[in-house]
Amino acid sequence: PPEQFPFYKVVTTNKPVYVVQYAIEKPGGNWAFLSVSGAPIFESDGRLNGVVFAIDNVTEEKLADEVLKKERDKFKNILDSMPYGVYIVDNDYNLEYVNPVLESEFGLVRGQKCHKFFHDRQGSCPWCTHAEVFSGKSVRWEWTSSHNHKTYELFDTPVYNADGSISKLEIFFDITERKRFEEELKRTN
Repeated sequence: PPEQFPFYKVVTTNKPVYVVQYAIEKPGGNWAFLSVSGAPIFESDGRLNGVVFAIDNVTEEKLADEVLKKERDKFKNILDSMPYGVYIVDNDYNLEYVNPVLESEFGLVRGQKCHKFFHDRQGSCPWCTHAEVFSGKSVRWEWTSSHNHKTYELFDTPVYNADGSISKLEIFFDITERKRFEEELKRTN
C-alpha cells in the first residue's frame, strides 16, 4: 500500500522519515536493500514546497550482517552443546553468554556480573585472570566452587569480537573426581 512508502508519508504528514529499509527485487531475481530517509521542504509561509530524500544501497552491509548472524548462531549452538561449562564476559565483568551446563550448576544470570554470579562477591575477585586475558594471554588454572563444592580446571582465553572489542571466554572442566582420586592416592601412600 502506498501509505507505507516514505515519499507518501512525507508528503501526506509533512514529517520526516528516517532510515526506512526496503528490499527490492532487481531484474534477474537478485535483491537489493535500500535505506531511505526523507524530509519535507517548506516555504516561508509554511506551505510544502518539495521533499528531499537520501537513498543508500545497504545491500553489502545487510548481507554481511546476515553472514555474521549465521556465524554467531553457529558459534552459540556449538557452545550450547558442549558438555563443559562455558561463559563469555566483557571487560566490565558483564556476562555476555553462559551455556546451559553452567546455568544448571549456578542458575540464571539475571544481569549479574561474573563475580556476583560465580562467587557472590560485590566487586572483582582478587584471583581474577581478567588482566592477563585482556592483555592477550590464555590462562589455565584451578578453582573450587563454594557454591557446589566442585573443583574445576579452567581455561581462559581472549575472544576478538567483530567490533574490535575483546571478551574473555572461560571453559570449565569438572575435575572433582580426579582431585578426590589424587587425594585418596596421597592418603594411601
